Amino acid sequence: MTGILGVYPLLVSAGGGAVGYGAWFVIHARRSRREGNGRLASVLPWLAALHAPVMTTGLVPLGLTFLKIGAVAFGSGYVLLPFLHADFVGGAFHLTERQVADGFAISQVTPGPVFAVAAFLGVQIAGIPGGVVAAVTIFAPSLVYAPLVNVVMRVTEAHPGVRAALDAVVVAAVGLIASACVTLARASFVSPIEVATAVLVFCVLWRLPRAQPLGVGIGILAGLLVIATMH
Repeated sequence: MTGILGVYPLLVSAGGGAVGYGAWFVIHARRSRREGNGRLASVLPWLAALHAPVMTTGLVPLGLTFLKIGAVAFGSGYVLLPFLHADFVGGAFHLTERQVADGFAISQVTPGPVFAVAAFLGVQIAGIPGGVVAAVTIFAPSLVYAPLVNVVMRVTEAHPGVRAALDAVVVAAVGLIASACVTLARASFVSPIEVATAVLVFCVLWRLPRAQPLGVGIGILAGLLVIATMH
């Protein structure tokens, strides 16, 4: 949905969590009424955040943007793409869909994909200092979250509503990954060669899920073929 309708990814994740908690709340309320227990959960945890557009370029806005992405991105590196697209394509940072897609492609063939894509885009925006700032700030929230993992797990286990909300956020993350596919396809499918390559790699990985290196190799060969046809 984010790639098609332009909805900010954080709203999708937060909305998924709210829907999951709401569904649990309704089911629990009905069950409580049947059992004659009118007491429900006393606190309703809301996931909410606002997307504040960056007004100017520079290391500070760049760092704050990657800090925000690192704080709210939920799931794998694939979920990261809709956030990057929403914050960096156009606007104050003046990146194109092609640049974001290139950064994501580089991240998939190098160790540490999140680090790689952040550093690549940071360099595109503000040179080497921008790459360093982006790579550091996107991981900074993890330093705060890591000590809280056990606390969050205990809260999740103790409160079924929170667990339902978290399950719904995971479902929303699946939608974000699908949106990432739409975003990449829009930037990458410029000729029949790219389309055929994508279909071939999909078929290979469908039959051989662990053959990701083979898929990367097919992509490299297709890229060389595209270059050859351009000259």
